[in-house]
Amino acid sequence: MKERMKILQLLQEGKLTAEQAELLLAALEEPEQAAAPAWRAYAKRTWSEWNRRVPLHEWRQLGSQLSTVVSQSLGDVRRALEQQKRTLEQQLELWTQSAALAVTQDVPLPEACRHLVVQTGRGRIQVFPASAGAARVHVRARVHTSDLASAQQALAAAVQVRQHEDRCEVAILPAGKEQAPELISADLDVWLPETVDTVFARLQQGTLWAEAVTAEELSAETDRGQVVLVHPNVQRVRAIAGHGPIHLQGGWGPRCRSVYLEALDGNLRVDGIPADSALSGVVTAAAGKADLDSERFMAEASDEGKRTTVRFRQRQELPDRDPVVLHLLAVRGTVQVR
Repeated sequence: MKERMKILQLLQEGKLTAEQAELLLAALEEPEQAAAPAWRAYAKRTWSEWNRRVPLHEWRQLGSQLSTVVSQSLGDVRRALEQQKRTLEQQLELWTQSAALAVTQDVPLPEACRHLVVQTGRGRIQVFPASAGAARVHVRARVHTSDLASAQQALAAAVQVRQHEDRCEVAILPAGKEQAPELISADLDVWLPETVDTVFARLQQGTLWAEAVTAEELSAETDRGQVVLVHPNVQRVRAIAGHGPIHLQGGWGPRCRSVYLEALDGNLRVDGIPADSALSGVVTAAAGKADLDSERFMAEASDEGKRTTVRFRQRQELPDRDPVVLHLLAVRGTVQVR
């Protein structure tokens, strides 16, 4: 029944001719009118008999037209879903801006802190170098309330600080939506002296930015958002993005020895590599491509299952330099090294 209605609708819209609609309706009626053993008679028909009844070119033409109609319908559905998504995002933005207050809180850390962990849900994490003193974290949050005292209490309850020997952890753990007032977002500004050895920064949604950080190890993770690392002077750099790009800008400092970048659904970009830096690396791309500076690097590609692996090293050898090893993995995205 549904098939007949669809054929009649296509005929009414002018997407099928009357002859084509008649052929389709006849094809639908034949199985219902046939007796139980009638399929044997159909099975004995030769192709020439079928071809005399319905020319092959008409079936092809009809199939092409149906394919076009289906493609147009899918396109309409896709556009409708995209419009609905934009509407929901606009409604969410209006909701977050209505009756929301901005509050801040400083989180001082002891000078004995050598290993720092910072994490938040929705927001932004920025890591900057500090000239001296202990590490510190400045929290900027938006709370869905019109009462300032309630907003400050909500932020104070969400900031969790833990310390064990020389390890410190600062986490923003907002209360559930059923508890008012609700924390909309929380941005963390982290000031890092050179006395801190390792830094691990993680957020669920937003941008993670680290600029000119000096340490032994810098790790950055985000589920949905981008990671930007600007000239890290770190021995080991590690960045992972679930849905979003990773950009390593301005190369790295003299302490750097290894860089690991991984993006599930996003592009990887490494640029500004120092001219006097010796390096080699491996690029792994599943559904993307590797874009390397051919004038500077020699590359050798190989296919390993569904992945393409490119091993590269720079053409100019610098025997007096300790090499920097790059491991770049993009599941769905492009890897660019300049």
